[in-house]
Amino acid sequence: MNDALRLSELQRLALDEAARFRLLADSVPVLIALYQRDDYRCLYANRRYAETFGFSPEQIVGRTVVEIIGEAAAALIQPQVATVIGAAAPTTYERVLQLPSGERQWIEVNLLPHRD
Repeated sequence: MNDALRLSELQRLALDEAARFRLLADSVPVLIALYQRDDYRCLYANRRYAETFGFSPEQIVGRTVVEIIGEAAAALIQPQVATVIGAAAPTTYERVLQLPSGERQWIEVNLLPHRD
């Protein structure tokens, strides 16, 4: 198999795997998001996470945590974010989530450090 064909096959396999992951992530009743460490920009969000904050999965990617959850909520969770980044250790906390409908809901949040 030549290099171009092998690369093409690897790309197809990667796209298939990404599609399976998105199907799985969109099927579970949880909010899932991945943020970049340096600038807190969203790299990935499942459909439920995106729609909870009034976005589609495509619209939410690239936005900062402040743009997504709001300035007050971002300030509230900053100590937990600092713990995850500083200690490279997971943390869990609870907070009230204000939904776009105006409804308030308690949520449990699990922050996990991303390790290469």
